[in-house]
Amino acid sequence: MKKRAYVAEGNVGRTSRDRKGKETGAAALRQRVAELSARLEEAEETLSAIHRGEVDAVVVAGPVGDKVFTLEGADRAFRVFLEDMGEGAVSLTQGGLILYANRGFSEIVGAPLEQVIGNAIFRFLSSSDGEVLRGSLSGAMAAATRSEASFETPRGRVPALLSLSAVPESDPPVLCMVVTDITDRKRAEDKLRKSREQLRNFSGRLQFLLEEERTRISREIHDELGQSLTALKLDLSLIRRKILSDGLAEESGKVHEVELAVSRIIRTVRKIATDLRPGILDELGVVAAIEWMAKDFQRGTGIRCKVAGQEADRISDPVLSTAIFRIVQEALTNVSRYAAASQVKVSLEKKGDTLIVEVRDNGIGIMEGKISDPKSLGLIGIRERVLLLGGEASISGKPGEGTLVRVVLPGEEGANPTASDVD
Repeated sequence: MKKRAYVAEGNVGRTSRDRKGKETGAAALRQRVAELSARLEEAEETLSAIHRGEVDAVVVAGPVGDKVFTLEGADRAFRVFLEDMGEGAVSLTQGGLILYANRGFSEIVGAPLEQVIGNAIFRFLSSSDGEVLRGSLSGAMAAATRSEASFETPRGRVPALLSLSAVPESDPPVLCMVVTDITDRKRAEDKLRKSREQLRNFSGRLQFLLEEERTRISREIHDELGQSLTALKLDLSLIRRKILSDGLAEESGKVHEVELAVSRIIRTVRKIATDLRPGILDELGVVAAIEWMAKDFQRGTGIRCKVAGQEADRISDPVLSTAIFRIVQEALTNVSRYAAASQVKVSLEKKGDTLIVEVRDNGIGIMEGKISDPKSLGLIGIRERVLLLGGEASISGKPGEGTLVRVVLPGEEGANPTASDVD
């Protein structure tokens, strides 16, 4: 039969004092020591009784009377909290047997408490999630763990976040687990993922249409406007010669000035057409196009640019070739604008079914914040092109050590469907 433990709330004991308030004699000291020893022995007996489970209440003696605190009432507030909390709460053995569960967990698994308590938690999980939880139960004995699992319920699978930790000094070992229903979060994540996929597909379609339009305009400028200007230049040349033969040297000089102006316009038109879509990309392949671009870049910026390619010129997929060309083009544009570099190296290497493209400069190096800056549209464009092809892009740099743009793309057989296949 359990008993109550009595604890005094006031002073441990009092001693006699003289009129000035000082203790009197050795007798008073001996009496105080005896009282303290008795109180100490009583406290030790109380603690031992509590540890042995022989106490179900504590009586605290105070100046206004005794107060009784039952051990059942002491944890009442904690139990109310567990029952009213929004998450599920479970206590488990190391083997997964449910010792306690609150109403929140009962609602998550869709089973009454009498069918939950005393059963193994694996009963409510799929076999794969059950194996994951077994590992978490073992790991939680050493340190708290967090994992995700889906409970099999009458209303379907319920995804949940599991937070596990061991009860200190429990023998046998007992684990506490908080279960958070993340169905709404998963739905939101799924909607966000689908939205991103739609935007990415839309972006891919736009890029494909943009390249088609670039190609069309480039050809029209080169074939129609370029040829017309060339014909005009020939006509002016004939007119100039005729006027000169008639002895009109001054008029011939004016015609010659117009002829030179037309020549400058022809060069400008050719550059515009080439910038829109270099014909060499379609005629000789991506490596030759990048080598041409590197020479043009070096001539325009004064930055030495070297290109190294290994079998990358064998790429026949026009979408893949165009993407690689545009990625290198954007990377070189960033070098000219921000890197303050004196040289840059472009390398294309084909390893099995993988194509690796690198653009490395010796400039000031990109700052960490700029890599993920939403205003860095060029870097965002590189990443989007790579993601559309099922590849990976990494951008790294250190102050004073330059910047590296590294792109890993699947080969033509392993690449994602081209943007032209997206409706």
